[in-house]
Amino acid sequence: QIQEREARLQELNHLKSLFLASVSHELRTPLTAILGQTQMLLDDLKGPLAPEQRDTVQKTQRNAAALLGLINDLLDLGKIEAGRMDVQKEEFQLADCVSDALESTEPQLRQKGLELEVIVPEEAWALGDYGRTRQILINLLSNATKFTEQGRIRLRAQKQDQIWCLEVQDNGLGIPADLHERIFEEFRQADSRFGGTGLGLS
Repeated sequence: QIQEREARLQELNHLKSLFLASVSHELRTPLTAILGQTQMLLDDLKGPLAPEQRDTVQKTQRNAAALLGLINDLLDLGKIEAGRMDVQKEEFQLADCVSDALESTEPQLRQKGLELEVIVPEEAWALGDYGRTRQILINLLSNATKFTEQGRIRLRAQKQDQIWCLEVQDNGLGIPADLHERIFEEFRQADSRFGGTGLGLS
């Protein structure tokens, strides 16, 4: 009975992973189209917008981008659990990856008036997955921005032996010591008042 129950649980977990991957993919397609269309409006490709119209379109785009981020988290979780997460190995410049990640998070930083300090040597080259490194940085920077009401966020790269270590530091409210181990679990948040899926760190 225990073996049968375990086999059933494994099957259900597999089906959940397939469901997450399928639904996430289907939702991402129309959202990408919404982001593209709203950007066309903001670029005045369909004619100039009145200030109130521009404000509405910008809000629509921000919310669509936030929703796309949540869906990407679910899609990644589905891929990981299904054993289909491909990790690339390529040489890339850390400064380029950091700059790419900041493009996604700078609007939030500006909106909250937070100071940003970036310390990444131009000569810093790494061997790894550019896309995954960028996503990790976006998750960490987004969390730092979300939980910091005023002050600054610092992103620093330091070399230890032959490994580049990236550190994101903020002076936000922090995480209680008794929750440090739990924040890496799926759908787990130290404080649910700030929204999100609780998948970024996991």
